[in-house]
Amino acid sequence: MTEIILSPGVYTQELDQSFIPPGQTQTGLAIVGPTEKGAAYVPTDVTSYADFVAKFGTDTSETYVPQTVFSYLQAGISAKVTRVLGNGGFVFNTSNKVAAIVNGSKIVTVLFPSKNKEAASANLNECTITGTYNNFDFLISGSQLDTKPITASFDPTASNYLLKLIGTNEYHATSSIFPYLHFGAFFTGSTDSAVDALVFNDSAITYTSSYSEGYDAAATPWVLSDAGVRLFRFVHKSHGFATNRDVKVSIANIRQNSDASIYSTFDVLVRKYSDTDRTQSILEQFNGVSLNPDAPNYIARVIGDKYKDYNQTLERIIEHGDYNSASNYIRVEVFDAVSAGSVVPNAIPNGFEPLVEPVAGFTGYTLPSASYIASNTASIVYSGFDYSNSDNINYLNPVPAEAGTGSNASFTKPTNDNKFTIPFQGGSDGTNFAVIKKIGSAIKTDGTNVFGFDLSTSSTGGTIAYQKAINILSNPEEFSFDLLALPGVIEQYHNAVTGIAQAMVEQRADSVYIRDLTGVNDTVATAVNLTAGVDSSYSATYFPWVQVNDIGSNKVIYVPPSVVVLDKERSGCYYGFLAAVIWLIGVIVLWLVGGLVK
Repeated sequence: MTEIILSPGVYTQELDQSFIPPGQTQTGLAIVGPTEKGAAYVPTDVTSYADFVAKFGTDTSETYVPQTVFSYLQAGISAKVTRVLGNGGFVFNTSNKVAAIVNGSKIVTVLFPSKNKEAASANLNECTITGTYNNFDFLISGSQLDTKPITASFDPTASNYLLKLIGTNEYHATSSIFPYLHFGAFFTGSTDSAVDALVFNDSAITYTSSYSEGYDAAATPWVLSDAGVRLFRFVHKSHGFATNRDVKVSIANIRQNSDASIYSTFDVLVRKYSDTDRTQSILEQFNGVSLNPDAPNYIARVIGDKYKDYNQTLERIIEHGDYNSASNYIRVEVFDAVSAGSVVPNAIPNGFEPLVEPVAGFTGYTLPSASYIASNTASIVYSGFDYSNSDNINYLNPVPAEAGTGSNASFTKPTNDNKFTIPFQGGSDGTNFAVIKKIGSAIKTDGTNVFGFDLSTSSTGGTIAYQKAINILSNPEEFSFDLLALPGVIEQYHNAVTGIAQAMVEQRADSVYIRDLTGVNDTVATAVNLTAGVDSSYSATYFPWVQVNDIGSNKVIYVPPSVVVLDKERSGCYYGFLAAVIWLIGVIVLWLVGGLVK
């Protein structure tokens, strides 16, 4: 620090600001909650609803955040959205049995207990199966499950096809179980028509990640060179289950240089998940990239490798990587040998490592392997992962910590092809995907399920997830806002979380927490009693829930008051501020006049 004397009694100081992070733009509203997509726990400014949709999605079936942003931006300039994700991960272990139907050494169907019944530790330990492919008796039975005997078939055309009897997923389960994985095409084409057995997991199946909340982003397998060396992989910029089935990546126009000292080039295509090779929907295209770390067309420089996350130790958002993102969907992670320039220059992307199985815990059994397509340069069909095979979609799921590659093999493109497609897997919400996410009148009054989060106590996974987001926003030097909302987090059911939010704004002393009081059907008396227990100059409460048009479905729905009052609250804060300024000016004028009179 340098001190400079300008004149006697007058000093200035030169402040070193190189270590002070730049402040964010003033934002009226900070909103915390789950969204359809987006990076978790990274406060992000949105300046329009279209901007919000591009970054966080539109789905309103499991969250009030989109509706709140839409309402607020009718009057506000920008909102700061912090996506909450994860509930601590989850584990199926030997006391929480999962069942699998096997054909030989292959697992053809994996069955999980449905959370429709809200059973805390339901398991399939008493299920049985006997019979053949076209006609087998299946007894659904286990701890905290409704016993239900069925006679089913694995023939998709049969009226008693298994999925017609038990449903297709956790939201469409017609019994106490649902099929998490189902390799129907494999069983239909199998030469062994026997339903051999029903087996149970004999070790843990742990769905978690390096983040304590258990959530993760989907990523591709590592892309391999023609010498079998790791080159790079792609990671989705969002987090959560939806990232597994959002986009696919194709490597195209692979041009290997005949001179081993000159870098080869190739194109990277980010394609819509649901497109086909015949009718491609290319969302982004990066042409002529290379593996030369010193070149302007270096793959990391062209696509970008930067990302942000919250560092628990440093208690701040940290940015990783070297190059700004040029993609709305992916970032690239380059293997160390490539970034160090130690890979043979004319190496080309030639395939990818085996996919990881999306389930574990069944010793001695593997899933049917993922199938690949082999094409050629002249064909419109891309080699690589076969998206047209319905069984392959089972692999586009979260990946347990204990899982391996099973019977999967690496993919190597044919020598006469110059293109291939790579899938994403491993994205997870960090919540048990068997749990039905509750919203509106279905929110659990014991606090155990709002949007799938358990906020019933101060130590549950959902509370910890929300607390992380609230703590991130607690630094007024880094994040500036006037109002805070946690739409759908209710004082009556989730006071462990509302208390954390109140403490945060009180500590900041520059913002107001817009607090939801009651459930949708509660009385005025309940609201009054709850309000009496809220003693804070930094909280504002409203009642009752309000009817609005759902922007996702255009149906009339009830929403918590925090969803709709924020635009008015913003205007009120603005005019209140103006009134305070006018009052202060008046006081100063009166003081000056009084001084002059004397």
